[in-house]
Parts: sequence; C-alpha cells; structure tokens
Amino acid sequence: MDVQKHNLVGIELLRIVAMMMVVGLHYLNFGGILWSEAVMNRRIAWGIEAFLFVAVNCYVLISGYFLVKAKNFHWSKVGALWAHTAFYALLFTLAAIVYTGKWNLAGIVHSLLPIRYTMYWFVTAYMGMYILSPYLSRLTCHLEKNEYKKFLMILTGLFVLYSFLRQDADPFNIGGGYTMAWFCVLFLWGGYIRLFGEDFLRRFSQREVFLIYVLASLFTFLAKKPMHYFFDLIDVHISGHSFSGFYMYNSPSVLLASLALFVFFLRLEISSERIKRCIQRIAPLSFGVYLIHEHPFIRSQLWGHWIHLKPLYASPYFLLHFVSTVLLVFLVCILLDKVRDWMFSLVKRFPGGSGPEGR
Repeated sequence: MDVQKHNLVGIELLRIVAMMMVVGLHYLNFGGILWSEAVMNRRIAWGIEAFLFVAVNCYVLISGYFLVKAKNFHWSKVGALWAHTAFYALLFTLAAIVYTGKWNLAGIVHSLLPIRYTMYWFVTAYMGMYILSPYLSRLTCHLEKNEYKKFLMILTGLFVLYSFLRQDADPFNIGGGYTMAWFCVLFLWGGYIRLFGEDFLRRFSQREVFLIYVLASLFTFLAKKPMHYFFDLIDVHISGHSFSGFYMYNSPSVLLASLALFVFFLRLEISSERIKRCIQRIAPLSFGVYLIHEHPFIRSQLWGHWIHLKPLYASPYFLLHFVSTVLLVFLVCILLDKVRDWMFSLVKRFPGGSGPEGR
C-alpha cells in the first residue's frame, strides 16, 4: 500500500479533530465536570469522554503510518520538536514568574529541558518513540504479513488484554497507555495499516467503520460499572475512585475505536479545494494547541480562573458551553502558534510548525 493512494487531507483533518478532542478531554477533566455532584451532566460528560478518548491514540497512529516507510531519520526533526516544546515551556514559565513574583530557577531549567523533566508527558513519550522509529521500521519492513500480524497479536495480548486485566499490578509498566512502550505499539499498528492494511480497508465500508468507532466508544462508557463487579468477582481489589474501567489508552475498546476512527479518516474524501487548503494550513499548527493550553501554568489559569465551570455543573447549557469553549480554546491557540511559526521562520534556524506528524 502506498500512502500516495490515499487522500492525505483526511489524515490532516484527523490531526485537527484529534487535537480538538484533547481540548475536550481537558475541559471535562480539569474543569471538574467528571467529578461533580450533578448526576445527569456527569453521566453525559463520561459519555462524551468515551468518544473523545481515542484522540491520543489516533495522533500516534498517524505517525506510525507515515514513519514506517520513512527513508531517512532526521535529527533535525528531533531538534524542531524540542525547540517547539521548549519555546512554550520557557515562555509560560517566565510568565508564571512574572505573575506570581516568585523566582523559580528550577522551573527555568526544566523548561529548557521539557522532555527530560516530562513537562508534557505526551512529548516525552513521543520523543522516545520517534527516536526508536527507524529501528521499528526496519523490524516491520522485514516481517512477512502473517509474521507481522502474529507480532501485533502478541503485543496486543500483552499490553492490552493482560495489562488491562491486571490493573492492580500493571505487570509491564504500560501505565494505562501514558508511556513510550504503548506509543511503540501504536506505531506498529499504524505501520501495519500502511504496509498490509489494504484487505482490512476494503473489508468494511465507511459506514461500518464509523459504526465500529461508535459501538466501541459506547462500550467504553457502559462497561465501567460492570467491570467493578467483574474485578470483585475475581478478587482484585482496586480503589473505586482511581478505577477508570475501559477509560485507558490501552484498553481493548479504546484501541478498537481508535483504529476504526483512523481508518475512517484515512479513507475520507474531501472534494472542496477551499476546505482542503484550510485543513492544510491549520493541521501543522495543531500540535501547538497542546503545548499552549496544557502547560502547567496556563492549564491552572485556564480551567481554574479564566473559564469558570462550577456554575455549569448542573446547567442545561453545559453542552453548548462545552462545544463553544473547545472551539474557542482551539482557535486562540492556533492563532498564537501561527505567531510562533512566523517568529521561527524569521530566525530560519528551525522548521516552522513542526509537530509529531512523522512525515
């Protein structure tokens, strides 16, 4: 399968949609609606959460899809990713120092080394996967289709099924999917779709693929309470507050939903040239949305002071506020990252708008 046979605009659109989903996840979590006393809106929020939980997996699947056939490894992209991350890390750390009036030398050092100090967990995990990507690619390109399929089934069995059923122990330190190891598994899934996925892509229609995404996400939402009873039955004792059920990046239903949504956008045809141009302009800036709104200082201000969600916990306008806030945060961050992109282009030392698209 050749990537050129597919409409790449669909994948670019998925990058945009996935980042909007990330903003939505942070709204629900850091805004506190998932833990509120308003029963109806809390249940709605958990339902929305299930459909958005594929965002990170899809973002990494995109990289695996492109990187598996990359001819050369570019350390310049590692530098560009570090520069992009460190720019916002340092900028907002300095803003926090000015705002609080407290000098923080350790914070400045950490902002210059954001990947080493895991200021953004996603970037740290992604960077490790990206550095390993040429070796993962060599491995996969030397596997026959059946060998590759067996390899994926073994990885999925270990890191999805077994790790999920042993949440109390996490035997392989998969951390619910917040680790480089899980990103490598997603890389291999994206690579398989790129190399051998033609039969898989033809097996299901667009409607069927989207239905799989919907049903898998619904399962994530509906299965949380039954899983409590299941773990009680097998005498696995876990805290009810910390137990997240299928709401983990490496859960079976989230992985299935992620793969289905990725395939849906992979085959998506967009006819409007104007929409295509708009997508191609926004997509490279989407990673900046994460770096801006997820910086610890900005995150605390955004959800703790600038956007007040507590009055909306029981409000009938919760969904309207959710949608409008996600779009507004995304738009503002896109505009800010466009300024950063322009500044980087002036310096001409780093490629502008570089995110983990893996191309």
